[in-house]
Amino acid sequence: MKVSSNFNKNTRITVIVGPLIAITILLLPLAISPPVAAQSGIHYGLNNADIRYLSSHAGETLSPRRQGKKITGHTFKPVASYSDSSDHRSSFVTVGGLRVHYLDWGGRGPAMFFVPGAGNTAHVFDDFAPRFVDDYRVVAITRVGFGESEMPSGMGYSLAERVAHIRALLNSLDLTEVVLVGHSLGGDEITEFAVKHPDRVNAVIYLDAAYDHILTGQWQSTLATSFDARPPAPTAGDNESVQAFQRYLASVHGVTLPVGEVLASFRFDSAGVFKERRSPPRVMQEIMAATEPPNFAGVRAPVLAIYSDFQIPQDFAPWLPDASSALSEELLRQVATERERVEALIPKLTVVLRRNHHYQFLTEPDWTESTIRSFLEE
Repeated sequence: MKVSSNFNKNTRITVIVGPLIAITILLLPLAISPPVAAQSGIHYGLNNADIRYLSSHAGETLSPRRQGKKITGHTFKPVASYSDSSDHRSSFVTVGGLRVHYLDWGGRGPAMFFVPGAGNTAHVFDDFAPRFVDDYRVVAITRVGFGESEMPSGMGYSLAERVAHIRALLNSLDLTEVVLVGHSLGGDEITEFAVKHPDRVNAVIYLDAAYDHILTGQWQSTLATSFDARPPAPTAGDNESVQAFQRYLASVHGVTLPVGEVLASFRFDSAGVFKERRSPPRVMQEIMAATEPPNFAGVRAPVLAIYSDFQIPQDFAPWLPDASSALSEELLRQVATERERVEALIPKLTVVLRRNHHYQFLTEPDWTESTIRSFLEE
């Protein structure tokens, strides 16, 4: 194990578990499994072949089907019987003529504001965000184009517009100071907000998010052309109910999304059968076309960057074929270089590396909460 010496003098490595540098899980669903990733919310775009793949599997059923009727040993629950149990208020703010959805868990103290990753909604934090209501007013936004937020064409997706949505939401709730928490692509929004509004930001927390996502797109292309494999397609049984589809996503990606996130991201018929993803492919295409290099050097608030370390892609997706040694080493080198670049740019940085899931706040919520609290209490 070797720790890079290319660190800013204010950078602290507080936790190192497993190898220092590895291909992070954020690359895997982007690069290797676009069809399933598109369904699960862990994706950066779809090509025409991916759309055809999704269409060919969406809505498969065990026919005939009737609501509540037992067939082949299964009892089918109507979709209305599923709901998230997270104690939040669901509402909207209108910005530039667009309705932007958010969840508000309430709480006391300064604001803690969550921004989800690409393809996810505020509901991805249904289980994790409420852990902080004892000390913070906790709110999460659903990016335009996803969930219950509007899905316009040709507007609302630039980084400047997405930051404006965050500012308008905070203003509407009279939240003047905030701890920003961004997962994955959400790191872009919280970085830009912290740069544009330094007087309003008490701290910035990256949940496997402190990367230039233009580079992750390049890594995606490298992996996509190097693996001749697709994830297992959902079966008719996988599509037969909300719970079955939730289990399918977990089996492919190694993480169980909250049921509220599943319902917010996908459409099911009245009997609970999976039909399609709510967000059209053009949304992600527009977002990624508008991606900019994050201005990490402009962040003046204290920063916690939690990185998820994996040794090999199969740690996340065991159905993948073995990668060549040369490919793995080259990608490891690129990831290492990007982390070192980010670490050298941010003035007040704490780095935590741990071998865990890209959605570490779902797979290891106790550890993630403890790590965040320890940082904020310093």
